[in-house]
Amino acid sequence: FRHKDAGLWCCLVVPVLLCSQGPLMSQLLVIASLLVYMWTFHTNWQADLTTVAIIVLYICGRVGYLVYNSFTVGEESITLSHILALCLYVTLLIKVPNQFPASFTFGEVAMTCQLYTVAWYMCVQAGQHFQAVEDHIRLGMVAFCGVHVFVAIVLLSRQLGLSPLAVWGILIVCGLTTAIITLHFLVNLTQLQVWMFSRTSVVMLAWWATLTVSSILVVALMGNVPSATTTTSDRDQLTKHIGQFDKLPDTSGQQIEASEYKEISKSISCKNSKVAVPSHTRNNVEVHKHSWRDTMSIQAHVSTVTRKYFHLMLLLVFIPGLMYTPRLLYVASALATGVIFIMEFIRYMLLPPMGELLHSYLSVFVDTQDKGQIILTPLYLILGCSLPLWCLPNTGNAHVSLFSGLLSIGVGDSAASIVGRKFGVHKWPDSSKTLEGTAASVVFQLLAVIGLVYTGVTHSHLSLPLLLTIICNAVLESCTQQIDNLVVPVFTFMTLTSL
Repeated sequence: FRHKDAGLWCCLVVPVLLCSQGPLMSQLLVIASLLVYMWTFHTNWQADLTTVAIIVLYICGRVGYLVYNSFTVGEESITLSHILALCLYVTLLIKVPNQFPASFTFGEVAMTCQLYTVAWYMCVQAGQHFQAVEDHIRLGMVAFCGVHVFVAIVLLSRQLGLSPLAVWGILIVCGLTTAIITLHFLVNLTQLQVWMFSRTSVVMLAWWATLTVSSILVVALMGNVPSATTTTSDRDQLTKHIGQFDKLPDTSGQQIEASEYKEISKSISCKNSKVAVPSHTRNNVEVHKHSWRDTMSIQAHVSTVTRKYFHLMLLLVFIPGLMYTPRLLYVASALATGVIFIMEFIRYMLLPPMGELLHSYLSVFVDTQDKGQIILTPLYLILGCSLPLWCLPNTGNAHVSLFSGLLSIGVGDSAASIVGRKFGVHKWPDSSKTLEGTAASVVFQLLAVIGLVYTGVTHSHLSLPLLLTIICNAVLESCTQQIDNLVVPVFTFMTLTSL
C-alpha cells in the first residue's frame, strides 16, 4: 500500500450510503472489509490472539445470521446475489493492491472495490427488470459493460499475440456492433430523440464539445515535455517493471542517464527470471527505487493550480447539465468516465499507436499521490462528480446532494489550493495544507450553495447540518492522507443524502 495510514474509515462510507437502499449489502461490505483488513495486516494482531478470535467469531456469526434471516423471509435469490457480490468484493480487495502496488491505501482500494461491486450488483438488478429501466440508465449500463469488453479484448489479444492493427480492428467491429444493437433493441429511438436532440440538448452538446477541445489543447500544449537524457523506450521499459518495488522513496530532481535506466530494467528482468544480478547493478537498483512518476521527474510537471483547470472544466460541464439536461448529463458522464478509464488502460498497457503518446503527454499531470503505475486522480475526479447523479438518476436538480462532488472538489478543493498557496501561513499538523486554505474552502462552498439556492437550481435550503457538512469536508480534505478526489466527494454525498 502507498503509506502507513490505512484509511480504514473509508471502508464505512459506501456501506453507510447504502443503508437506505438495503442493510444486508451494507453490512456484508463492512464485514468483508474488516476480515480482509485483519488478514492483510495480520502482523499487527498477532500480539492478541484472543481479540482476533472474538472478532472473527462475531463476524462469522453475523454473516450466518444475515443469510439465515434472508432465507427465512423468502428472499433466497436476493441473498444469493448478495453472496456473489461479496465474493467479487473480497477477491478484488485482495488482488487489486497486489496487481498495482503503491497505487492505493487500504481505505482507497476498499472504497473503489465497493463502488465497483455495487455498480455490478445494480446492473444485475436492473437487468432483471429491464423493461422498467429508463433509456438513459440503459445507455449508462451499456457504457459500463462496454469498458469491460474493451479490456477483455485487449488482454485476450495480448495473450494470443495479435498485432495492434488486428486488435484495433476487432475493437472497432465490436464497438459498431454494440452501437447498432443498443440503438435498435435496447432503447426507444423515438423517446431518445426527444430528450437527446432537443434544442437545449444540442446547445449543451456543443458547449461540452467546446470544453472538451479546450481541455485537449491544454494537455497538448503543456503535456509533451520530452526528457533530455532518456529515450521513450528506455523510460517505458523501466515503467513496465517498476511495480516490483513496494516502497518508493522520492528522488525528484536527480538526472539519470539512459544507460542507467537500461541497467536497472535489465536487473529487474533478471530478478523476475531468477538470474543472478551483479552486485553493482543491485546497488544502482537500490539507489533508484522510485515510482514511474519519479522516473519522469526529469520532465517538467505542471503546478497544482494548473491542474485545477480541469476542476473548473467539470464545474462548467456539470452545473449547466444538472440544471437543464440531467438525463443527457447522466449518459455523457458515464461515457466520459469510460473513455478516461480506457485511455488510462491504453497508456498503462502501452497499446500502439496511442499508448506511448498518452504516456508522454499525461505523465506531467500526475498528482503527488499517484505513486504507483497507474494515474488515478483524473478518474477519481470525474467519478466523484458523477457518482451522485448515478445514484439518484431520477431526482433531477431537486437536492443539493447532487452537487456533492462539485462543491467539495470543484469549488472547495480548488479554492483551498489556490488561496492556500497564495496566502497560506498556518499549516495543519503533519500536513502541507493550511488553515487559510481550509477557511477559503468553507467560504466558497457556502457562496456556491447560496447561489444554487437563490437561483432555484436546488430545492434544498441553508441549514446548520449543511454548514457542518461543508466544514467537515473542508477539514477532511486538509487532513486526510487518502486521495481527496475520491474520499471527499463520497463522504460529502453520504452526509448530504441523510439531511
